[in-house]
Amino acid sequence: MSAFPPPTSGRGCFLVRARPTRCRGQRGNLTAKISASPVAAKAGIHFPARGARLGQKIITFKADSEQEIDAAFSAIAKSGAGALFIGAGQFLNSRRSQLVGLAALHAIPASYVLSGAVEAGGLMNYGASQTDAYRRAGIYAARILNGEKPGDLPVELPDKYELSINLKTAKALGLTVPPTLIARAEQVIE
Repeated sequence: MSAFPPPTSGRGCFLVRARPTRCRGQRGNLTAKISASPVAAKAGIHFPARGARLGQKIITFKADSEQEIDAAFSAIAKSGAGALFIGAGQFLNSRRSQLVGLAALHAIPASYVLSGAVEAGGLMNYGASQTDAYRRAGIYAARILNGEKPGDLPVELPDKYELSINLKTAKALGLTVPPTLIARAEQVIE
């Protein structure tokens, strides 16, 4: 489940799943979503219904500033959050250190869309390959420079995704990452 605003909005959102968190057969979880743009907030209206189908309750928060992120984390921690998903967007990416720091402070395992957060101490990321996205953008630019009209080019979705895991952060959180997940990761930080 994801909720990413369009890149032009400059904002992002994040989603948490609350305790009890289990690897298999999760039941009775509370989920919260924090968005920073009207587009992401509007998209979030679908999360409660989706969560209900999975046996989860979803709560949304709006965060449009550093102070609102701090307040959202306080509320998430009080709710007993057991896991956190942080989406893409310039706003949240520019506050990567704050997000990673707050997740560590509140001992909330966090998954990020952009791999840079894992390198900064976040637990893990799973998202579209940035390298592949830049390569594909170059191909698009070449097609335009060779005379194709931008409006005639098809919209492409990512087809290559990458997983990164920070085992040092997992250990600090008291988590054991299954060897099968480690084997699937493109990047493992020890």
